[in-house]
Amino acid sequence: MARQLLIGGVVVLMVLGMGISPVAAQGRLDPPVITHAEGRDASIYLMWSAVQGAARYHVGLDLVDGSAAGRHEAVPGGRTSHTVTGLQNGKEYWVWVWGDRGDGVEGVPSDAVRVTPMASTAPTSPGRTAPPAVDLTCHGYDEGATRAYNCIPGSGKMKRDPAAI
Repeated sequence: MARQLLIGGVVVLMVLGMGISPVAAQGRLDPPVITHAEGRDASIYLMWSAVQGAARYHVGLDLVDGSAAGRHEAVPGGRTSHTVTGLQNGKEYWVWVWGDRGDGVEGVPSDAVRVTPMASTAPTSPGRTAPPAVDLTCHGYDEGATRAYNCIPGSGKMKRDPAAI
């Protein structure tokens, strides 16, 4: 069932009961939903829900403090994730996604999320980096064509059986 509704001098076609959203009924794509946003070293990794009819997606971003002009990157329609690179670590960004049909009609943008890229840090080493010294006394002996060694805990100094040399 379709109904026309006059809003501010604009006729809007509403399709009811057919599983079509009001946005899609207007010829625009539904907004994607950002499902994951992660700040990485000088980059932001995003994942979002697929939008039916999207030929490609666009990722938009702006610095939260407004100190730089925004930018956007195009992403092929079959992909629902993207990494935006070349960002400043420690700066907070607004990020959002929208689709387009490939015919000039852009979809409704997702809600924007705030993400901060952060420099990755190497794990710190434990207090000791070298393995502890092992105090062993070793005795060598022959087993046929094989030289074998029998090592047992020693008495505080590294000892070596002279016959094992």
